[in-house]
Amino acid sequence: MQFLYGLHDCEFLKYHQLIKVIPKTIKETLSKEGICREPIDLLLNVKKTKYVTKLLNSLQIKGNCKNKRSSESKWENDVAETNTVNWKDIYTLPLTTVYDASWKTYQYKFLNRIIPTNKYLYRCKIKESSVCGFCHCHIETIEYSFWECATIQNLWNQLENFIKTKVTCFTLKKHIVIFGILPHTFQNSWLNYLNILMKYFIFNMKCRGIRPLYSTFKNVLIRWN
Repeated sequence: MQFLYGLHDCEFLKYHQLIKVIPKTIKETLSKEGICREPIDLLLNVKKTKYVTKLLNSLQIKGNCKNKRSSESKWENDVAETNTVNWKDIYTLPLTTVYDASWKTYQYKFLNRIIPTNKYLYRCKIKESSVCGFCHCHIETIEYSFWECATIQNLWNQLENFIKTKVTCFTLKKHIVIFGILPHTFQNSWLNYLNILMKYFIFNMKCRGIRPLYSTFKNVLIRWN
């Protein structure tokens, strides 16, 4: 046991119990196809590094995964304005736009749809209700929480009005809020900066149970900078 798996001989019974509960169909598949090393290598690399988000983000940018991620497919289905999405550039965007590690981590989680919503927390029996914490009118999904909610729409409209004082012919649309603006240019850089910080602000207000106001966002923006 110790030679094969690095386990002490006294742990044989635990090992035997684990093997015994594996379904027969899975055992047969493993015996025929073997075990894929990629997930195991990934777990080992994650265990070694202190910068897990940076590691995972770099792997997504490299695009070594053969199959499209479920989060990518869901975004493409939900955001009707886009036909094709350059995911490599989208994953790279926060690395060149914001400097704070927490903002980069947040955007990474947002793109991978792992931001906790009331719909998910209610299903996990952590929240008592699945409705939006801001308007209390609709089930809170990630799209509703950051775009469709009337309270959030008011924030984006005010931000759009501010941007229009600096940029002519600008319209803030859902796919811009979700993905950002490409290509990487100086003008797009500060627009993406405001976009990421607004979403980060909304999430912080949501976690604190505070109604987000544009005046508060402006004050927070000054403090963050």
